[in-house]
Amino acid sequence: MGIVLRYRGRYTDAVRCFLESIDISHSPELFSNRARALGNLGDAYRKLGEWEKSQDCYKQALPLLMEMSDKQGEALTLRSIGIVQLELNEPQRAVHDFEKAIEAFHNVGNRRWEAGTNLNLGDAYVRLKSYKEALRCFRTALDTLHKLGDRHWEAEILLSAGDAYRETGNFPAARTYLNSALKTFNELNATPYATRSIVRIGLLERYMGNHKKAIRYLSDAAARFGSDGDLLSKARTLVELGSIRRALDDPNGAHAAFKQALEVFESLKSPETADVMQLMTELAAHTPR
Repeated sequence: MGIVLRYRGRYTDAVRCFLESIDISHSPELFSNRARALGNLGDAYRKLGEWEKSQDCYKQALPLLMEMSDKQGEALTLRSIGIVQLELNEPQRAVHDFEKAIEAFHNVGNRRWEAGTNLNLGDAYVRLKSYKEALRCFRTALDTLHKLGDRHWEAEILLSAGDAYRETGNFPAARTYLNSALKTFNELNATPYATRSIVRIGLLERYMGNHKKAIRYLSDAAARFGSDGDLLSKARTLVELGSIRRALDDPNGAHAAFKQALEVFESLKSPETADVMQLMTELAAHTPR
């Protein structure tokens, strides 16, 4: 039931179900059930933006999986821990977890997840501003996924590569990669991923100084996220919109975007609430009365 609730976007209800599963899974013969429930709970907390709780669940699941010699589960959990480390702004730690996950996937012969984790490793290197290493990871992953015919994950890597090229100032390459990703996701009818592509294109336009174009892309993305029920992504996109409007000396527009984001974060009980409150305080302090 918890998994169904999670897929329906009812993450708080899913958390309650997974917690109940854990409570009845303490005996050794139920280690596998407990590890699975902890992993699912970590995923649900991750969707709610509760990164520390998510990380704690994964770290509790990991020794159980190791004790059962579940190498595939161990690799997936290491990858999940790395993803949370990125959200907690610990990219160097994430690199360590992703490298261990890649090795584990390689040892069990799961080339698809090995390639997918190379994508995550590349994202960590982007955070560390090690763009050469990041692009090497992306190329490695693209080569494998192309051979496997996995167009969806190929497109995800194109998104990340576009971000890396944007950060290096190679805007034409960034635009090419991001537009290619968007085209593929649209062809695959992968609407949530197409929306993420629109966000990335909007951010590229912002980097290039095309603020009005950026606002159009990000406004479209925020509306799409709302329609899909991805409230966390909607709120984060609204924060980007507010920041752009603030840069354009539009305090009213910035306040409206930040206020909408704050309402969503508060409803999700997200720790990002405090960050938006700080942005609104700074905006008010610099807005003429």
